[in-house]
Amino acid sequence: MLAAVGIPVLHAESQYGEVGSWMRDSHPQSDSMAEKRWVTDGYASPVLYEYENERQMMNKVQKIKYYVDYLASGTGNLIYNGSYYYHKHGSTALVR
Repeated sequence: MLAAVGIPVLHAESQYGEVGSWMRDSHPQSDSMAEKRWVTDGYASPVLYEYENERQMMNKVQKIKYYVDYLASGTGNLIYNGSYYYHKHGSTALVR
């Protein structure tokens, strides 16, 4: 449940452009998974970047660069229980 909304906090500036998303695992299975951050670049992207933690994301130090099977469309992507869920570009399908 959302308890409050506060002032905006800058977590990092994107090196990829003005559109994209950054995510944390909303159901991590370990402390190390809870620390990781993932970033997409652009509105339709075949790439998912993984960072060890928020500090590495802020310093733009990637751990892994994944190429997904389909273009991920939009910014409503999520990481849940270690899996990446995204909208397949040009379709109504969600991909895991």
